[in-house]
Amino acid sequence: MATYTQKCSSVGGFGYAGNFTLYVTLTDRDGSSETNKSFVDYNVYCQSSGSGSISAKHRRFFSINNSTKIDETSTINASSPNAYISIARGTIEVTHNEDGTKTIPFSAQIQGSSYGVSASISGNFTLNKIDRYAKFSKSWVYGTTLNTVDVLYRPDRTIIAVQYSLNGGAWANISTVSGNWNSPNNDVIYRVSNLNPNTKYTIKTRIQNNGGLWTESPTMNFTTKDIARLTDTPNVNIGSSHVVKWTNPGGATTSLKLCKTNSTVIQDFGTITGTQKTITPTASKIYPLTPKSNTITLRYIITSVQNGKTYTSYRDCKFTVVNSNPTFSNFEYADINSTTINLTGNSKTIVKGHSTVRATISTANKAIAKNSATMSKYRLSIGDKKEEKAYSSTAAVTLDIAKVNANTITVYAIDSRENSTPKQITPSKYLAYESIKIASISATRTNNVGSETTLTFSGYIWNLSFGSVANDIVSCTYKYKKTTATSWKTGTTTLRPTKSGNSFSFSGKISGDLGASGFDIDESYNIQVFISDKLTNNNSSPASFILGSGTPALAIYKNNVAVGQEYDVNRTEKMQINGSVFSQGPNYYKSTGLKQLPSGTDGLDYWKALENGIYWYANTESPENMPSPWGWVIRMGYSPGGDFNVLFFTQSSGPIYRKSGNGSTVTSWLKLNGDAASKGIKTLSAKTNTGWTNQTDGDSFLITKAFMAFWNGRYSNTGSNLTYCHQGEIQAKPVVLFNSPSGVSGTVTLSETSANFSYIEIFFRDSTNGNPFSSVKVFSPNGKKVSTSVLSPDTTNIRANVRRLSISGKTITVEYYRVNYFPVGGEYGVNEQQIFKVIGYR
Repeated sequence: MATYTQKCSSVGGFGYAGNFTLYVTLTDRDGSSETNKSFVDYNVYCQSSGSGSISAKHRRFFSINNSTKIDETSTINASSPNAYISIARGTIEVTHNEDGTKTIPFSAQIQGSSYGVSASISGNFTLNKIDRYAKFSKSWVYGTTLNTVDVLYRPDRTIIAVQYSLNGGAWANISTVSGNWNSPNNDVIYRVSNLNPNTKYTIKTRIQNNGGLWTESPTMNFTTKDIARLTDTPNVNIGSSHVVKWTNPGGATTSLKLCKTNSTVIQDFGTITGTQKTITPTASKIYPLTPKSNTITLRYIITSVQNGKTYTSYRDCKFTVVNSNPTFSNFEYADINSTTINLTGNSKTIVKGHSTVRATISTANKAIAKNSATMSKYRLSIGDKKEEKAYSSTAAVTLDIAKVNANTITVYAIDSRENSTPKQITPSKYLAYESIKIASISATRTNNVGSETTLTFSGYIWNLSFGSVANDIVSCTYKYKKTTATSWKTGTTTLRPTKSGNSFSFSGKISGDLGASGFDIDESYNIQVFISDKLTNNNSSPASFILGSGTPALAIYKNNVAVGQEYDVNRTEKMQINGSVFSQGPNYYKSTGLKQLPSGTDGLDYWKALENGIYWYANTESPENMPSPWGWVIRMGYSPGGDFNVLFFTQSSGPIYRKSGNGSTVTSWLKLNGDAASKGIKTLSAKTNTGWTNQTDGDSFLITKAFMAFWNGRYSNTGSNLTYCHQGEIQAKPVVLFNSPSGVSGTVTLSETSANFSYIEIFFRDSTNGNPFSSVKVFSPNGKKVSTSVLSPDTTNIRANVRRLSISGKTITVEYYRVNYFPVGGEYGVNEQQIFKVIGYR
């Protein structure tokens, strides 16, 4: 605060002017560093220190900071003692200079017009300095590396300290900068180190003015540069080149190594530049790493070095073994089967299916593994047959395959990687031998009925020379036995097949158990033929045939006939039959042409053999013991020999008879005359006025069409419309207990008590909303309560119409009802259901 004073002088004849003083009091306050403004309070007045009063016109004037607050002339009345004259009083807001200083001019005056006092004061008022925050003219992330960030800032004034905060953490002092860090309008860069590569961060800078005030920069985001990373390490054959590619966004110094997957170094390629390099890894360093596999996965590792820090990344690739099959050039072969050698006279000749080929790999011809592999084994392959043996470098290795089936011999030398080198030899002579074979065989009796038997067979033989000998049939024999026997007999007839080129055949009579006469005509026989050539035989699978018995079905001798046997010339009958005789063909009644019952003897054989069908019987040339002279016969059943039934319908009226049989028995005729004693068939005809007569349980009845028209489908033991049911009750149709086409909403009266029924079914409907119908079944209904409900939709809701009914004897009463609407609607106590029908089941 500052107070300025000036003693007044007199105007006119005012004698007390010396007692008055002009006062100017200025006070500044509330300076703001944020707005760089403060307030100045002013009080300007003139006051007497003793006696003296004024009543005269005076000019009052006050101006501050170049702004006039009062300038007026008016009559002033000031009374003694201590007369007080107010000139101006108030507050102004003042904007300071950029450095926070400020001086403002002021001027005050009081001047009597013709009488009074006169005084004036002018000067400058210096305000208290406002301490200002420093500001950032610039603030941004200047650059990053793998592990550092450079931040640029420019203060607008001299500062005394700089700090940074990383990721919202504590403020840290900046120790190293480039440039004059505390000078105004000077670009300054500071560095933060020890960051992680390829990582997102936030950073803020703050500066402090010489008054101790801190100013923070906005939050800045940045990501450190990534380390060098491999992007492409193509799979490659060992010994070949490939292009390895990488990225290096941080510009770090990089180097490259080829390593095992456990990071053991195989080859160091040193410092690399750019982003790709053509590399040919040294094959001799890789082959020893994969002695048992054709592939190996190795790892390229790239190293980044920046700001004294080292980082690595890697990428795997597959190396493939190539051009590393074993060296293998020769082996020896020979047939070691003495049987085939004896035929060919040469171990180098191979007989298909019989030679045993031995391949020998001598130590002189042994296989040699390549490129760090080791030899494992040899494999001999002939056609679809294979044989393997372990490799030896100190002794010959032999492999055998018996019964070879191809003319190419291949030996594979296989190393520890399963790589192989084959050597193939075609034998100097390969015989495509085929085993001797009987292709067809038969044995026939003379005229198909006698004991004399002719054996016929044919087949194929390999008809070439083995070398030392030509192939030929060596032996041919036969054996036989009765089909029911277990032991075989050797045939005595010498079989000499005839050979023609690659085929052979034989046909001739052979001896059997009747000697030269052949084979018993009453027996059947198994016959086997055995044949061999110089190399093989069919002993394990001889040609076989079954010779049937020689009993003829029909034998003709001169003008005579035998059936089922040979004709016995010691007898004189024109026809001889071995077995029973029956006729199964159609026989016709002579006068009408109707199919008639065949003649024969009444008994099991007759009826069993009779063909199913309908026959007319007229008491002529027919079986005896027929139940009536005239009638129709129906035979039905399995034919021949199975179960059957025969019905006899008496003509023109009379009873019906039945007989039945099977493969071993047949009954006599049984009369079905309708009386209870016979247990026959009874008929139920038309309904009478008194209803149906109840019959005795156990009787059988034919149900007539008339009866079916009136039957209501029920049955009971106390009298009903159905007179017989075996082991239980039958009710095919329910009983209608109530029926109302218009429906009843109240109590319903039944025609019978509900206690008489196993269950009842109630049919009802919702009497509104489209009248939807429903039904409910109730078991043991008497005394039960049942809920009847109808769910039906309308345009917006689902309507639920529910009632609770009580069933007691002959009445069904309504106990409760309710209608609800879902999901929107109300609940209504209305009875809107109707019962239309009730039916019962016993």
